[in-house]
This record gives sequence, structure tokens and C-alpha cells, in this order.
Amino acid sequence: MKVRSFTADRASQRAEALIASLGIQSAHEIDVELIAMHHDVFVTYRALSGHEGHLLRSGQGGLIVVDEATRASSKWRFVIAHELGHFFLHGGEDQFHLCANAEAYVWYKSSGMEAQANRFASHLLMPDALFLEAMAQAEEDPVLEHLSSLAERFNTSLTSTALRFLEHTSRACALVYAQSGQIAWCATSASFVPRIRTRCRLRPTSYAHALQRGEHIPNIPLPNDMQAWSGTIRAAHLSLFEHSLRLRSGEGILSWLTHE
Repeated sequence: MKVRSFTADRASQRAEALIASLGIQSAHEIDVELIAMHHDVFVTYRALSGHEGHLLRSGQGGLIVVDEATRASSKWRFVIAHELGHFFLHGGEDQFHLCANAEAYVWYKSSGMEAQANRFASHLLMPDALFLEAMAQAEEDPVLEHLSSLAERFNTSLTSTALRFLEHTSRACALVYAQSGQIAWCATSASFVPRIRTRCRLRPTSYAHALQRGEHIPNIPLPNDMQAWSGTIRAAHLSLFEHSLRLRSGEGILSWLTHE
């Protein structure tokens, strides 16, 4: 069977078209289990080891198995949406597809089936028609408090919500994830000026570094020197606000950066 090729943009368009075809008009109507069932894909939960979900195809339908541990947060919705992405986009792939870690942060990348499935998931859970209207408060004042309210409205994680916000906002913002004292990845809005290097150590003057050392940092945006994150000349004159927090899993630190 020939595998149909999907780009990240086509993956998001497929999700948006699916939402439109179902006549969904509000965030609370996005019931991923019902959407799956409507397309003869059934969802079950059980303890999984080494992966968070997988898709088993059967004829024109299928079965999505989700790690029951993901039910502790809203992540189970993203896992289901991610597997639906594989179901709709990658019909010619293996019938038993394991997803070790359906992480939201790779959805904006341009290639690869996992990135495509993540982008599909993000647009399925936060379709443009609903998300753009809902993000008005965060656009006016792009702080994590407002992004958290947006995440609660769509029942999505703060990370995936912030990444969707970065796709559309005109404000200068960046989301940075660090683990074991090293910047693992960074996503920025189009207007964010500083270049933040990945795969390098956190700078000692960042609040993220202080959190990594075990210091107590207020859970609010704090003014900081741009040199705490970037050494570029273009960024030197900018006023930076940093809001860093340790993720509940304890595995990493998320930093939300803004400048005028």
C-alpha cells in the first residue's frame, strides 16, 4: 500500500476540517473519545510500560490503547488525539504503532510522522476557529496566568496551549524547557528577538538556573537581564520578564519569556 505523505501544515488542516465537519462550536464539545468512536476507533485504558499509547487498526476502524497513568492530568486527551492523527494521516503504516512519548512540544516541527501526529492533535484539541477568539486576554497580557486559564478552557496542558499561542500571537514571547540544567528545546513567537541556544547549560543568572539549584523562586513573572538567556547584541537593549516554574512531574523546568 502506498503511504500518503503529509506535511505538518496539511496535518493541521486535516484536524481543522474534522472539527468543522462535526459542527463543533465550543471547546467543551471537543470530546476526543466520542470523536474517535464516531470514526469506529475505540479507546481503552490500561497500564502500559515504555509507551503512553498505541493504535491498532482493524479494517476501517481501530483501537487506541492509552496508558492509564496519563489520566492523572489532561495528557490522556493529547495521547488520544495524537493516535487519531496517526489513524487519519498514516494509513499505510504499521498496524501496531507504539508512541513512546506523545509530547506536545514537537508539534511545530516541520517533518516526521510523530511531529505530524502532534500537530494534528494540537489543532484537534485547540482548533483555530475557537482558539483565536479565546486567546484575546492572553494576547493583551501574555502571562502564564492567562495561558493557564486558556489551557483550562480547552482542557489541555500548559505546554501545548502555550505552543499554540506562540503560533498566532503578535507579542514577543518564548517557551523554554530545561532538564538537568540544560536547555532541551525552545519555541518562540515570530516577534521574539533574542536567539536562545539549545543543548547548552542554563546561564547562572536565569531564574530557571536558580530553580535547578533548589532555590525558591516566586511563581510570578520577574524582570531579568536579557544576558541571562541570550548573548546576542540585538537583544542587549531589551527588557526581559522571566517566569520559570518546575513541572509537576519534577523532571524539568519550564520558562516563559517576554519582552516589549
